Amino acid sequence: MRLAVLPVVAVLMVSVTRTGDAQSWSAGLSLATVRLQRPAVGADTSVALRGTVLGLGGVIGFGPMRFDIRYAQGSASPAGGGSSTDIVDGEILLWVTPVPWVAAGIGPHARAFVEGGGTARWLLWELRLRSGTNLVGQTVGVYIEGWRVLGASVPAVDPFDHAWGMEGGLSVAFGQSPLGRLPFSARLSYRVEQQVVGGGVRRETQDQLGIGIGVGRR
Repeated sequence: MRLAVLPVVAVLMVSVTRTGDAQSWSAGLSLATVRLQRPAVGADTSVALRGTVLGLGGVIGFGPMRFDIRYAQGSASPAGGGSSTDIVDGEILLWVTPVPWVAAGIGPHARAFVEGGGTARWLLWELRLRSGTNLVGQTVGVYIEGWRVLGASVPAVDPFDHAWGMEGGLSVAFGQSPLGRLPFSARLSYRVEQQVVGGGVRRETQDQLGIGIGVGRR
């Protein structure tokens, strides 16, 4: 996939945020540095990679429910040099907030690595929990999110074992944005996740440090 896909996703985000009946919505951009430790395509060895990914995302909410879609794309290269690997990552999650301080989400998380003429595709069905609180009025907030994979389709010949992930971050709301009266916000986040196959023999680990900006109505 090419970065030309990003404008298509942007159009979808605009379409989502224009839904008139939505009680809340947001859309934003993100940039993250990524580190990967993963099995090499077509080999029993692992490879360490570093790179950056650019992402788009949108959230639309109706009462205690919200729909979250995210897409990211970039590339990473071995620390000692070598051919780069294209990275494509996407999530579609349905969240429910039974009580104000916690939300539960479920949905698919797809990832693809393109390297050496081959493509490794992962499809993970994740169950997530998320909680957050405000530190300074409605301006500064923090959140933490964790998840477990309920089932997966993996590229390895070994059976899928288990997978998990965690993310935490800090958000700041700035009031009006350069686009007018829409609230403008910024976010700093850290994310780590791991997938294990073959009884722990083969592991794929990723961590990301990202920044993001967004506009929306809550």
